[in-house]
Amino acid sequence: MLENTLQLISKELPGFVSLSVVNVAQGLPLVSASNLDSNPGADAFHASLYGMLNRGLSEMGAKQKIQSVVIDSENVQFFSTQLGDTGYFVHLISEKNTTLGFVHAVIRKYEQRLIEEITKLTTV
Repeated sequence: MLENTLQLISKELPGFVSLSVVNVAQGLPLVSASNLDSNPGADAFHASLYGMLNRGLSEMGAKQKIQSVVIDSENVQFFSTQLGDTGYFVHLISEKNTTLGFVHAVIRKYEQRLIEEITKLTTV
């Protein structure tokens, strides 16, 4: 199940804070695992950021879409990456000391599994 996969990812990442699978169009999480009470604002922000960045690329005549976004703050980092053509992305918040290369590697490790589980949940 998708919830179990998020739990596995969260256990592999030192400095884990929050992880969500978010609908790109709506900004709503399909499922989340977190050390926080709630995180809908950051999920919705990243969804709107994907839209703005993709519109910007389109206006420049680029044929590609944004795959990943990283935002760095003083204490935490926000990482998100699209999950294939599912219409969803993974949104991860970790402590600043978590290496982004390691984050990429762990997400890649579970990417196909996440895509398959999202497809099962969202296909009628």
